[in-house]
Amino acid sequence: MSDPKLAHLTDAIRNLTSLIAVYKSEPRVFSPHALGKGRYGEDVVLVYQYKGMSGGRSTEGLPPERCWRMFIVEELHGLAPAADSDWHTHESYAAAQERLNGVSISAAPRA
Repeated sequence: MSDPKLAHLTDAIRNLTSLIAVYKSEPRVFSPHALGKGRYGEDVVLVYQYKGMSGGRSTEGLPPERCWRMFIVEELHGLAPAADSDWHTHESYAAAQERLNGVSISAAPRA
C-alpha cells in the first residue's frame, strides 16, 4: 500500500484503535470502521466520530446513530493515534456501511 494515509487507516481498522486528524479544517477524533470508494470513485473512510467538530459544531452529545461520518482520505491531515485510543462504535454500523461502494477493508465491530 503506497499511500501512507491508507496504510495508517488500515492499521487502525485492523487493530481497532482510534485516531485524530483535521478534516475540512476541523479537529476530529474518531474510530475508523471501513475503507472503500465514494460516489465518484475517491478513497473514503467510514468513521464513528466521538469528539471534535463537524460543520462548526461539537459532535459531543450527539445521539450515537448520528456520529457516523464519511471522510475523503485525501482531505485528512495530521493523522495520529488518539490520546484515548479506545475504539468506539454503535449498533447502527451495518446501516452506516451501506453508504460505501466497494469496501476494501472493514472492522468486525464489538459493541
